[in-house]
Amino acid sequence: MGKLGYPKYKLDDIVSFECDGKTLSGKVAIVDAYGTFGQNEEPSYDIMVEEGQPWTLYKHIRESWILNDNE
Repeated sequence: MGKLGYPKYKLDDIVSFECDGKTLSGKVAIVDAYGTFGQNEEPSYDIMVEEGQPWTLYKHIRESWILNDNE
């Protein structure tokens, strides 16, 4: 789990995460370094997935849910 205030990922990083049984990849659009109103245990991210139409913004993805950083 990530440490509050010290996010591992930054804007425009490409990351992968799982949603509804599918692995999705997208670009970090927003970094919530101190979590969100729903949780304050770890950083979270809003990730723009540009596969298919329409593009989708997945909100409040916890750092621990990110599978890899596609480096």
